[in-house]
Amino acid sequence: MPIKNNNHGISLKKVLAYIGILIVLVLTTISFIFLPAIGPKTGDTYSSVIFGKWGKNTVRFTDDSFFAAYIKTSMDQLERSGMGNIDETQRRELWEGAYYQSILRLAAKDYLTEAGYFIPDSIINKMIVDSPVYKNPETQTFSKEAYNAASESFKKLVRDDITDSTLYQEYIFDMLNIPVTKSQYQLFGEMAKTKKNFIIGQYSMTTVPDEIYENYGNENSEKFSKYDISIISTDSSSAAENLKTRIAGNELTFEDAAMEFSTKTYSSDNGQVSNNFRYQIERFMSEEDLEKIDALSPGEISGVIKLGNLYGFVKVNGLKKAYDSSDNTMFEAVKNYVNSYEKSLVEDYFIAEAENLVAGIGSSQAFRNACNREGLNPVETGFIPLNYGNTTVIGSVTEPEGLSGIMYNEVFLKEAFALNDNEIGNPFVFRDKVLVISCAETIQDGDDETVNKNYREGITAASDSTLAYGILLNEKHENLFSQAYQKFFN
Repeated sequence: MPIKNNNHGISLKKVLAYIGILIVLVLTTISFIFLPAIGPKTGDTYSSVIFGKWGKNTVRFTDDSFFAAYIKTSMDQLERSGMGNIDETQRRELWEGAYYQSILRLAAKDYLTEAGYFIPDSIINKMIVDSPVYKNPETQTFSKEAYNAASESFKKLVRDDITDSTLYQEYIFDMLNIPVTKSQYQLFGEMAKTKKNFIIGQYSMTTVPDEIYENYGNENSEKFSKYDISIISTDSSSAAENLKTRIAGNELTFEDAAMEFSTKTYSSDNGQVSNNFRYQIERFMSEEDLEKIDALSPGEISGVIKLGNLYGFVKVNGLKKAYDSSDNTMFEAVKNYVNSYEKSLVEDYFIAEAENLVAGIGSSQAFRNACNREGLNPVETGFIPLNYGNTTVIGSVTEPEGLSGIMYNEVFLKEAFALNDNEIGNPFVFRDKVLVISCAETIQDGDDETVNKNYREGITAASDSTLAYGILLNEKHENLFSQAYQKFFN
């Protein structure tokens, strides 16, 4: 989100990214009087607010906390970039980022401590000497005078922070130090360098010619005949027989029995079947029993039959109505049926249309012209690499408008990247469209050094994301950030 009151056009996240996941903070470089200025509460009030937990460890906004130091360092970075005037949304984003970094840091220390890992004192001592905390500002060398003048609590604070920061960096390094072979670099390098520009013609399957439905309805007219029947359904055949006997003996009317004793699984309260096209009734009634129903006259009741997992009987209220394509209700039933259960009919129609369109076309420009002529809304991908899943490892691309998810579609990638310039691929189905592709041009983009660098950065980013999600979703992590943030600033 752009920072208000600046002309840089740079997002807050992008600026904070410069700080990096491996940030090492020396808390003693921070003046402790800054804390009340960042948060509205002071003293015990603000320090008692718990933003989250990792096991028994809590994240709080205190003078000696990494959480507070991260926020201060981030604010300083923004100030130096001329972007210190942030709004409420951006402030929450900054604080939430600091919180997640705090949890990652606690988790890393926890894992390494459990594994028996520790940083030798000799290394910590050297890092303290090399840190800016006790340096002489004029000579930029370690000052024994400054060190001796510091309080013991101050020295402990410095030592603890450097130790924790080093443990965190060691954990991240170990987890993300993924070996990459030369052949991997070469493979991904070629994938990243070879880029193709495609023209894609689109047939929308949401608008289907009525003739497809008319033909199917006429050829399968019995499926769309309409019944006027009522049903009583029960859990057992004996219960159904008992009800049928009582109705025959005038102890109960059919409607009263339906209202009081039927499961109403296939009917309304009074027994009337509303989903009454034959193809709907076939779902719970056998073909043999349907033929028995067809033989009944209005007013007659069938014998006990199987109704899916239930038992029951049927009363014929009126004559079955044969399919009539001029009846709008029946025609809509055909359309719904085809779109739900015979989708391949629609797909085959548009694939045939696409095949007819490209027959005899020998160039991408001619293909584009044909698509425009037929109103197929041709779009260009721009030069893109073979990048299944649109991963940043190879270089993510902006997908064409209306084709979101196309870089995750194996059929598209196989069909498209097998094409040479000016070749046209076979039509294929993508969601509610049939697509046909032509390769307009192929280029080789980027040198080996740049490609390898991008690949290494992409691998690190992908691994970092996986590691972070694994920690944040761990059962040891209790996220209280939202309620704590609201309490802290309200």
